[in-house]
Amino acid sequence: MKNQILQSFRFVLFLPVILLIGTLFGEEKNLRISSAQAVGNPPAAVTPPTIQLSSVEENKELQKKKVMLDQFAPVNAPYSQFIVQLSYKDIDLINYSQGLEKDSRRPVASVTKLFTAVAILQLQDLNLLNIEDPVAKYFPELKISSEPVDGKMVRIAHLMNHTAGLPYASGDNQLLKSEFSNAGVWIPRQYKAAGLEFNYSNANFGILAAIIEKVSGMSYSEYMRSNIFEASGMKNSSVDNSALGYSGIQSSVNDLTVFGQKLASGEIISKRSLKQISRPPEGQKKHKDGMFYGLGARVVVEKGEVLEIYHTGIFNGNFAEMHIYFPTKSVAVLFGNPPDIRAKVFNQYRYTLNSYLRQYILAFNQLLGDEVL
Repeated sequence: MKNQILQSFRFVLFLPVILLIGTLFGEEKNLRISSAQAVGNPPAAVTPPTIQLSSVEENKELQKKKVMLDQFAPVNAPYSQFIVQLSYKDIDLINYSQGLEKDSRRPVASVTKLFTAVAILQLQDLNLLNIEDPVAKYFPELKISSEPVDGKMVRIAHLMNHTAGLPYASGDNQLLKSEFSNAGVWIPRQYKAAGLEFNYSNANFGILAAIIEKVSGMSYSEYMRSNIFEASGMKNSSVDNSALGYSGIQSSVNDLTVFGQKLASGEIISKRSLKQISRPPEGQKKHKDGMFYGLGARVVVEKGEVLEIYHTGIFNGNFAEMHIYFPTKSVAVLFGNPPDIRAKVFNQYRYTLNSYLRQYILAFNQLLGDEVL
């Protein structure tokens, strides 16, 4: 059982030209990016490696890890509603649930940021923007464009990894309106030069959503529906019409699993762009062990290798979390509504749960051997 999955993609070169011609003749830009358009036509189907459930169930090392995970079954979870699923391709390796179904649609809150980052990278794959473009190219009227701290240009990549020098909030805000709805985001005044320091701010992704709208000619909501949900085969996801980059998407365990697996396989964005998600912060030339915020996701590195990318979201007592583990491209999704999101018992629970999920998938990878690229 030593099949290898070969994937070679050719970038689409003609779509930007078509879009440009349409614009020159005054036609409204109507972008519809399928996964094939974003990364090229896939090769003929190759039979993927198959794993028999019996092999999983009979593996002693995996069963040891499963015993560790069983203590996180819903009866012991600090949630009134809870579901966690770990999946490899079409195999659900771990599934614990209480009061929630795999198709239950829930707010994913800041997990939306990963979707926004993927949309930006899709547009880069089509040569419609570059993440090294300055924000001033798209919104010269913003203060971070006309009055950047220390004169250093704020680039798209700075927004994506929260190093644009924007605080989470301030009293001196500038409203950036959506061209397609009444939605808008308040942009706080930049307090530090771009690229110097990580500071988590929703405003970064509000600007990114506005860039998506300007480049694609579509509302953020419509872009997500057409080019992420439909292109990925997500059947139970939606986006609020007032969403602007950092929240507003609702999805299910099954849909997030599909999205994560297609993302990890280079079916939504190119493999080059997928690697960019794990790009270290400015000034850090090589991967260092530990965790950092990449382009739209947190990145965990061990022994110089990317072990996982993930994002969490919190909204009105709802908690969502999605992890993509490498090299197996397995996906873990967790939904729940803990009584107190800031409680030590809750955070200790989810940190330990993720650690055990990661250990389980590493043992699973040993079972796969060289069958996973």
